[in-house]
Parts: sequence; structure tokens; C-alpha cells
Amino acid sequence: MSHLVTPPFYRLRRISVLLFWFAATVCAHSQSPTSLTGTLTIRNPTNQLADYSNPIGNQLALNLTAGDPEFGNRTVRLKLYIEQGNTLYASGTDVVVGASNLPLPLNALQRFNSTQLAPYFRLENLQGLSGQTYQSGLPEGLYRFTFEVIDASPTAWNGNVLGRISEQFWVTLNDPPLLNAPSNGENLAVLTTSAGINFGWIPRWTSANTRYVFTLVDFGLNSNSANVYQQFMSLESVPLYRSTPLSAAMLSFGTSAGFPTLIAGRTYGWRVQATGGAFKKNGYSEIFVFKYSGTCAPATGLTATAQGSDAIAVRWNASGVHSSYRVQYRKRGTGDANLWRWFETTTTNNFVTLAPLEANTTYEIKLGGVCASDVVSYGTVITCQTAAITSNPNCGQPVSLNITNTAPLASLRINDTIRAAEIPICVTKVSGANGVFT
Repeated sequence: MSHLVTPPFYRLRRISVLLFWFAATVCAHSQSPTSLTGTLTIRNPTNQLADYSNPIGNQLALNLTAGDPEFGNRTVRLKLYIEQGNTLYASGTDVVVGASNLPLPLNALQRFNSTQLAPYFRLENLQGLSGQTYQSGLPEGLYRFTFEVIDASPTAWNGNVLGRISEQFWVTLNDPPLLNAPSNGENLAVLTTSAGINFGWIPRWTSANTRYVFTLVDFGLNSNSANVYQQFMSLESVPLYRSTPLSAAMLSFGTSAGFPTLIAGRTYGWRVQATGGAFKKNGYSEIFVFKYSGTCAPATGLTATAQGSDAIAVRWNASGVHSSYRVQYRKRGTGDANLWRWFETTTTNNFVTLAPLEANTTYEIKLGGVCASDVVSYGTVITCQTAAITSNPNCGQPVSLNITNTAPLASLRINDTIRAAEIPICVTKVSGANGVFT
């Protein structure tokens, strides 16, 4: 029997052809279109990744165009990378729950908005982040979002990275609002049918997108003033009232049928959250409390007298009912200027000097008498205007003083104000008695 023997050089030629075909196939799979272009737009950057996971938030827009004739009409999938400076902060999973492949036709601009991009920012679709880190938000710094565009077509380029589209932005955390009225610990009278409680706060950052959410909780009859935060957090999930987003930095509570009824004798807590930007503490203000129709009576006899151009002397009637007094003051204004912040000084005396103040300026002043459990009742607001500056002091020149009162001061306490060469000095630490103090 004869056998057909293939010469060795034929086998070598066949092997070389196979190797050439295999190398060509690998090269075809490894090449990618070079004309994939795009832009990533981040509107109103926020430090909360959850904000980008809102499909109706309109936070993101990704534009892609494929212009390589060999590319053709394809579908792609995306992978997200979040970098802080030069460090990878988090990355997307390879399988993104809630996301689908995206069409990418040849030579046609494809625009993808938050509806398509939101799933990539959900916690379940991110690697390298704990739930607590996700909730606390991005720290301040420079960030870059990058979408890696990956071929998802069942053809030669499947799985290849076609391009990366990035955008940088700064995260600058703004301060949350300052609560302004009613004052912390204030005792409020029972509402009438025509009057409400005017809650107010001072924005420390605002834009056209800034909104405020007001939350009120009922602490009940036995509120623990030393544990306000824990009390509030335990009740916030079922608040007595939570507003819809507000554009104004105020809320007139109780003036319509949509508000709950407050109960006399109970204590309530409230705070405000600012949204629509990147805020410290997730935009949450501090927590204030108020006693509704408590038994603490306000102090009486409040008077105010200007002491030159930079100070006001305030006096009132002493009372055995109050353990201390809170004097609040602010510049008087109209319209939005009424949101000037109240400043506060506390004393056990029945007098205090407010300084330093601005010259030729009208100030609003109110006095609160503090009762048990730090409940405070404020009386009627009065006004006083400082004097205008009539001459400028000559620094370094001797001062001519005409002191008429030579009686030693019996007592001097923290927050009192004395004058040295016409310069007001606020006392922050003091010891001594009978005119001799350190």
C-alpha cells in the first residue's frame, strides 16, 4: 500500500499561512476607531452622587459622535470612573443594573441625558464606596467624571474601548443656612386664627436652584434639652410637618388649613435643609427648639441708650423669676434686610453694653428672660440708633479725658463692656471686685 507523503516545506507553508491569518484576526480585534468624539456636561455640580442618580435631575449630558467609516452603526455600553485629583475615588461595575446598551450610528450626534446616565451613579453600580461614604458626599476638591465607551456590538470590535469622555469640576462646599427666628429655646404664645409663627433663616449661599425644606418634629411634654440632636433624628422619619421645597428663606406656619395643630405645653424642634448645590452637612442647619405656650414670662422695662457712635447701653428690670437674660440685637432693615442675623449676649445682670457697633445705624434689640429648662420668653422689640462719627481719632496722640464718675465699680462680669480712651472693650474673662479687676 502506498502513502501520500507531504513534503516538509509544504507543511511549513501551511503553518505560516495559518499564523498569518491568526495574527490578522488579533489585529482586527485590537484596533479601535480613532474618530470617536464627545463631550460631557455637568450642570450645577454637587457633592452628592445621589443627585446624579436622579433620572429627572438634568444634571448630566453626554454627546457622542462616531465618524470612522469602518465603524458603522454600533451599540455601546459605558463604564464610569470618578477621580479625585489623580486618585481613583470610585469606578462603575461592568454590569450596570438599570442601564442598557446605547445606539451609536455613524456620523450622527447622539445625546444622552440623565435618563440614560443616572443608573451609573447608584450605589449598587459603584465599586470602592461604602454606603456611609456615598451618603456623606464628595469632600471638597477637584474631581473628574469619565465615561469609558465600550463596543457592545456582537462583531469584531466587541469589548474594545472606543474612547473616553471626561469632564472636571470643583466641589466647593457651601455653609448651610443659619436659623434666625424664632430663637432657640423660645417660648411662643398660642396661635390665634389670624396669626402664625414666622420661621426665618439666613442663606449663606444661594443660586436660582437653591431650595429649602423645613422640618418640624414634636418632642412632646418631656423634652431633654441636653439631647436635642438624638431626639430630632429619632423623630425625623415621621415628622409633624415637612414642607415642599421652598424658594424663600422663610415659612409662615399656621396661617392656612394645611398646617398641623400645635398643642400647648409641648416642645417642638425644627431645622432647614438647603438643596440645589454642594453644602456642608448635606445642607442641614442646626436644630432649634421652642416651647409652645409655656409658663415663662418675659422680662420687662427694656430701655436702650446710644453711647456714642459704636455702643448702646441696655437696661431692664431685674426679676427673681429668671435665672439669666439673653439680649439679642441686629441691624434694622427693610424687605430682605430683615434677615440680618440676630447676635446674642447672655448675662445675669440687668444691664449690658452692646459694642462695637456701626456708627449712625439703627439696631433692633429684644430681651429674653430665661426660665427653667432653658425656656426663654422675649418681649417687644425696641430700636436704638448709634450716633454719627463727628471726628476721627488721631492715632498716637494723647487723649484728653474728663472723668466725672470716680466711684469704684462694684462688679464686672463677662460680656460687660468698659471704655478705655474712648475704645470699647468687651470683657471675656475677669476676676476681682470693688473696682480692682484683672
